[in-house]
Amino acid sequence: MVKNFFINLWNWAKARKILSSIITIVIIIAGWYFISAGNKKSSYNTTIAKRGTVIQEVSVTGRVKPTESVDLGFEKTGKVAHIYVDVSDKIKAGQTLVTLVNDDIYAQLLQAQAGVQNAQATLDELKKGTRPEDIKIAQSELDKTKQDLNNYYSGALNVLNDSYIKADDAVRKQTDLIFSNDESNNPQLTFTSSDSQAQIDTQWQRTLVRDELNSWKSELDSLKINGSHDLIDQSITNSKKRLSLIRDFLSRLQTAVENGLNITSATIDTYKSNINTARAEINTAATNIGNQEQSIASQKITVEKTENQLNLKIAGLTPEQIAAQEAAVKQAEANARNYRAQLEKTIIKSPFDGTITKQDAKIGEIVSQNTIIISIISTATFEIEAFITEADIAKIKIGNAAKVTLDAYGNNVIFEVEVIKIDPAETLIEGIATYKTTFQFIKESELIKSGMTANLDILTDKKENVIYIPQRAVKTNNEKTVRILDKNNNVKEVVVETGLKGSDGNIEIINGINEGEQIITSEEQQ
Repeated sequence: MVKNFFINLWNWAKARKILSSIITIVIIIAGWYFISAGNKKSSYNTTIAKRGTVIQEVSVTGRVKPTESVDLGFEKTGKVAHIYVDVSDKIKAGQTLVTLVNDDIYAQLLQAQAGVQNAQATLDELKKGTRPEDIKIAQSELDKTKQDLNNYYSGALNVLNDSYIKADDAVRKQTDLIFSNDESNNPQLTFTSSDSQAQIDTQWQRTLVRDELNSWKSELDSLKINGSHDLIDQSITNSKKRLSLIRDFLSRLQTAVENGLNITSATIDTYKSNINTARAEINTAATNIGNQEQSIASQKITVEKTENQLNLKIAGLTPEQIAAQEAAVKQAEANARNYRAQLEKTIIKSPFDGTITKQDAKIGEIVSQNTIIISIISTATFEIEAFITEADIAKIKIGNAAKVTLDAYGNNVIFEVEVIKIDPAETLIEGIATYKTTFQFIKESELIKSGMTANLDILTDKKENVIYIPQRAVKTNNEKTVRILDKNNNVKEVVVETGLKGSDGNIEIINGINEGEQIITSEEQQ
């Protein structure tokens, strides 16, 4: 037991000695660390607060475009008659570029202009007073216009007869092979159509058009005996309705044929060809009747005008009559303007001086209404369009100047532009709001071409003769501060008031720092 006591005592003493050694080592290491830390020195990177100019710029990329550009086409469908320009041609404002065939409209314009002269001459005669010979002349003119009207009605009889012949041929000849018992009350298709409704419709319509053709023939026979104007007018109206009915019949027949089940493709092609021929005949007949009807209506107006003029001469002059004739002159002038406007729709003219960039018309080609066939860019000063993000657009104002380089010529060729327009509405580009901004070149140059890529540095603000330092030297917490290194290498932190941020990384100092002071920009430990 005594032996164990001494052993434990020895072990405790040994452990105490080891623990004491460890504590001593820790104290030595800690002391060395604090002594070393206390001996470290700070090294500062500094710059001098300078006085000069601070410039703020926004850099963007845009594209050159002409000040004016336009795509031109005709306001009506027609056949191209003449082409006067080609791509790259230089043109003047008002120069004729392409025209459509317009002989008919030109003739109508000449007739309308003659109508203006006639109405004006009548007004002049009325103001001079009526003479017996004037009344006689006016009566002769009236007789002539009435005779012309009679001739139009006689021509209408011929048109109606010809239209009936075409309609009869379209129904009874061109569709004869498609029906059996076609003139009976129960005509049947010679085949079965998968469109059963079309089959039913055409069989019923075949009977209907047969009856209308018979009525039409009887009507025309009656007109040979009594062809009064009123009866001819009524026959024209009836004929138009019958042609419309036949057109519907042919349309349904086309559907039935296209869905034929028990006929060969060759037979279907034959039937389709016959139906197309029939349709062409019906369309021609309808056009002829419509034209004749329009001619009669126009001549009726002429008769009425001429009769009114005669009545004015016979009745003598009153202020109201002169006013009425003056109105007739204005109406004639409006008619002439209408044809002149129609004529203008067949002519494409350049709206400004420029260069042709596109010309797709071909002589003899049918051009549809509003189809673009000519494109022009102006020869005036070019512009640049650029899309500026919302982060920068607030800095930019109308009139801001900018320096421009074009990729085609590198950075050594510099052009000057200014901001002339900023769109108020945003344009989303890849989900980012941008604002289209337009710049105009200050001077024209042959080097500038439409479509070139432009790199712009926009001068948005400028401060001269101000103190400035690097922006990285300014620290912001609750306020803006800058550290200064004085002559004794002591660091002092001062509060500053900043102004314009320059595009080169500098910032204006309004208060807090004087020119020439040494500013700490960064710190390093040694």
